[in-house]
Amino acid sequence: MQDQLDKFMRENRAAFDAAEPDSMIWDNIEKAITPAGQSKVVNIWGYARVAAVAILLLTIGAIGGSYFSGSAYQSPGLVMQDLSTEYAEAEAYYVSQINQKMDQIKTFDLSESVVEDIQSLNDEFNSLRSKLGDEVTDEVIISAMIENYKTKIRILERVVDRMEKSEQEKTKHNDEIQL
Repeated sequence: MQDQLDKFMRENRAAFDAAEPDSMIWDNIEKAITPAGQSKVVNIWGYARVAAVAILLLTIGAIGGSYFSGSAYQSPGLVMQDLSTEYAEAEAYYVSQINQKMDQIKTFDLSESVVEDIQSLNDEFNSLRSKLGDEVTDEVIISAMIENYKTKIRILERVVDRMEKSEQEKTKHNDEIQL
C-alpha cells in the first residue's frame, strides 16, 4: 500500500506543486485556531524599545540643554549676592567671564576630558553652594567658590587658546597647500 502511494506521489508531483489552496481555507483555519472571544496577541517588546529610546533621547537632550545653556550656576539655594553687594559684584563678573568663554567654546568640538573637567567643577561648585548659609563657614566657602570660578575661567581660557591655535594652524596649513 505504501509503495502504491509513493508511486502515485512521484507520478503526480507536478500537479501537487501547481495547485494552491484557496485563501478562504486559511481564514477558516485561523478562525478554528483562535476562539471567537479571544483577541490576537500583540508584541509589546517593540513598543517598549521605542519608548526606551525616546526616554533616553529626552534625557540626553535635557542634560545637554542644561549644560550648554549655562544653567549649571543657577541651581536653587543661596547665592553669594544674598550675603553682600561685594560678593554680588564678584559673582556677576565671574559668571559673565565664564559665559563668554563658554560661548566661544561652543563653536569648537570639545574633547571628553574637557567636558568632564567642566562638569567636575560644576559639581564642586554646587556642593559648595549647598553649604553656603552655614554662618560658621561662609567666608571659607565663598573663598572656595571664588577659587572655583577662577579655576574654571583658567581652564576655559586654555581651551579657547588651544582651539584658536589649532584653527590657525589648520588655516596656515591649508594656505600652504593652496600655494
